[in-house]
Amino acid sequence: MELSDFVKQFETIYPRSLAESWDNTGLLVSCSSRITNVLVCIDITPSVLSEAISQHVELIISYHPTLFKSFKKVTPSTRSQDLLIQLIQNHISVYSPHSALDSVNGGINDWLSSSLQSLPSFPLKVPPHTLPITPGKFQEISIGAGRLLTFDDKISFDDLLAVSKKFLNAPLRYAKPSHFDKVKTVAICCGSGGSMFENGCADVVFTGEMGHHEVLEHLNFGTAVILSEHTVTERGYLDVWVPRLSELFPILHIEKSKTDMSPLQYTI
Repeated sequence: MELSDFVKQFETIYPRSLAESWDNTGLLVSCSSRITNVLVCIDITPSVLSEAISQHVELIISYHPTLFKSFKKVTPSTRSQDLLIQLIQNHISVYSPHSALDSVNGGINDWLSSSLQSLPSFPLKVPPHTLPITPGKFQEISIGAGRLLTFDDKISFDDLLAVSKKFLNAPLRYAKPSHFDKVKTVAICCGSGGSMFENGCADVVFTGEMGHHEVLEHLNFGTAVILSEHTVTERGYLDVWVPRLSELFPILHIEKSKTDMSPLQYTI
C-alpha cells in the first residue's frame, strides 16, 4: 500500500483537526513510499525500534509523538534524535495520532469511559469547527477532548474506585474531600489531564497524572481526584484498536508491539 494512501485514509477516520493546538501529530517521519508491515505502540523506545527492524516494519504508528520539542541540530547525543537517525537509516516511517485519537468518537477517552459500562458521555472541550451553526435541534457532539459522564443514580466513591481499578488492572491513587462519598458526575481525560478539568466540573476527575497543586485545587472545590499512571490510561486501548486497524486496512499486516511497556513499575 502506498504510504500516502494510508495517511489519507487514516486521517479520514482519525482527523488531525481534532488534535490539540500544542500537539505534533501526523506523519512525522516519511521514509518508505510503500508499506506492508505496521507496528503499533505507545512510545518508540530502543526496544520497540529493534523489534520493528527485526520484523521488517516500514511504518510505526506511535501514539506519543517521537518528535515533539524543536531542535536545531541532529546528533545521536539525545534519545529522541538517536532514534530519529536510526529510523531514517532503516527506512521506517512514523505516524503519531496522539490527541486526535483521544478526542475522536470511539477513541481513547471513549474507551476509558467504557469502564463505567454504558453511560452516555459528552466531551469536556468541543473543537470549534464541530459546533452547529444553525439554530434548532441537533445531535449531541460526540467528539472533543475529555469526557463527562453522569450516573442515573449516585454511586459510592469506593465502588467507582473498584470498577476503575478492575478495568485498568492497575493500582490507583486518589484524593477526596472530607465526608465525600456519593458520586453523580465523573470527568475523564487520558494521559495528563490536569489542564483539561475546570474547577468544579464534576464530582470526580479521573486521569493518568496530575500535579500536586492541581490536586489540592480540586479538593478545595470539593472535587475528588483519581489517578492511575500516564500510559496506564492509554495502553489498554491498543488491544481494542489494533484489531480495528486490521479491519480497516486488511491489505496491511498490523501488530501491537510486544516490547512497548510503561517505563514505571510498581512496588508493594
